[in-house]
Amino acid sequence: MRKIARFVVSKRIPILVIGLVLTVACAVMAFFVNINYDLTAYLPKDFHTSKAIAIMNDEFGDVTDISVVFKGIDSDTANVIYADLMKQDGVVSVQYTADDPSYVKDGYTRFAVVVGYNTYSEEAMSVINAIRSDYSDYELYISGAAVENETSDKTLSIAIAIAFAILLAILFIASSSWFDPVVYLITIGIAVIINMGTNIFLGSISSLTNSVAAILQLVLSMDYSIMLMNRFRRERQNGIDKETALVDALAGGARSILGSAATTIVGLLCLVFMNFTIGVDMGVVLAKGVVISLISVFTVLPGLIILFDKPLLKGMKKRSKFSKFFDSEISAEV
Repeated sequence: MRKIARFVVSKRIPILVIGLVLTVACAVMAFFVNINYDLTAYLPKDFHTSKAIAIMNDEFGDVTDISVVFKGIDSDTANVIYADLMKQDGVVSVQYTADDPSYVKDGYTRFAVVVGYNTYSEEAMSVINAIRSDYSDYELYISGAAVENETSDKTLSIAIAIAFAILLAILFIASSSWFDPVVYLITIGIAVIINMGTNIFLGSISSLTNSVAAILQLVLSMDYSIMLMNRFRRERQNGIDKETALVDALAGGARSILGSAATTIVGLLCLVFMNFTIGVDMGVVLAKGVVISLISVFTVLPGLIILFDKPLLKGMKKRSKFSKFFDSEISAEV
């Protein structure tokens, strides 16, 4: 392990260049990863729900039902809108009856629209967005499974952003140097982008996996960077130079870091055995992400520690009780 550590430290510049090239390539590849928004595709084929969906598609076609509701329009305007909706590209049918309370009630007018695309397809969302755009001057409400899916994605994105902000706050409060989180985020950020890009080789991934994989990978593998950094600082306290300290940290901390990662990877791969096969999708992507993060910690992080040695030292701060507890917990692991 010490020979490998010496090689990594001595070849840190070429390793950083290779990491940067892979990151750029995978960032481009990530745009071409096929995202599957239809979570029903991951249901076991022998489930009653799967059989029911197959029968409905055979009988009625793979279509999307949405309700388009206008507020404060008169019957003449409603008739014009009805005719326009019938002409809308992608719309199969529109149901509306002026004297039926199911369609007109309390100043609201509803049109039951059937879109000729799968509920989770981009084409269905394009039709919905086109309707929103065409009637942007009206007080308009659209509901349906396709819209709810879009809302869920937005809600999940907000939750992920909040989780990331909390993680960032904890890192800045607990780290020994104000610059530590920058180094950690670069290291794991490279791993996250590479993981996202290499998903292209899986054929497709679910929208749920695509939404949560990055933040989960960040959370699951951040402690590897912290463990190595903490080990490096302990070695530096012995008065040795930074390169030797880094070699010792890599060689001495490898077993603990690998053991922690192995536990995480095995736990994630257990998801593969779920009946709901989205577990396979998520388990493989996250396990792959942790492996890539581990490689990034052992290859990219050492180069960054030496490259940013001065900012790391300059950003050292007084140790709070929380920081000392944080360091002692990490030290126990290493």
